[in-house]
Amino acid sequence: MQLFIFIGAALMALLVMLLPALAHKQHWNVIREDWRRPLHLLLGALNEEFGYSVSYCWPGGVSGPTATNPTAAAASQVNMQQALVAMGDAETFALFTHNWGLPASFPTFLFPVVMYRQSDIGTGPSTQLGNLTFILSNTNVVGIQKVAGVGSGGSFIVTLLRPTSLIR
Repeated sequence: MQLFIFIGAALMALLVMLLPALAHKQHWNVIREDWRRPLHLLLGALNEEFGYSVSYCWPGGVSGPTATNPTAAAASQVNMQQALVAMGDAETFALFTHNWGLPASFPTFLFPVVMYRQSDIGTGPSTQLGNLTFILSNTNVVGIQKVAGVGSGGSFIVTLLRPTSLIR
């Protein structure tokens, strides 16, 4: 019984701490990102277990590629992001989290713009750039699909461009 009282008091304290921030709409995305962070850390650990890795790089970000995707605040400052995506032969799916929070209609219009090139070449004849397809159904994440097979793995440099007023 005391455990339930303690948990209830902790949840109430958390809610009271968040109420001032919830009053301002510009804080909603930051709060949503902070709440998603534990899930991202868990999924990041699972991704490493599955064998693919994503190293993010964006203008004005940390010096050099990082395994941590940009926060919504950092992503809102840039219109281009890149990632080095490494996938083994058995991997068929990876996630590129850009955190732009694009309008819900953007995936319908095939945004963000995706460009990619091969960074290194796998060992088999099936390694070719046509192995990758991209899923644009989410406004914060781009899904990357690859065919599985011997020699299909490798590293790919994926570049995302967010539409700006210059290209609208």
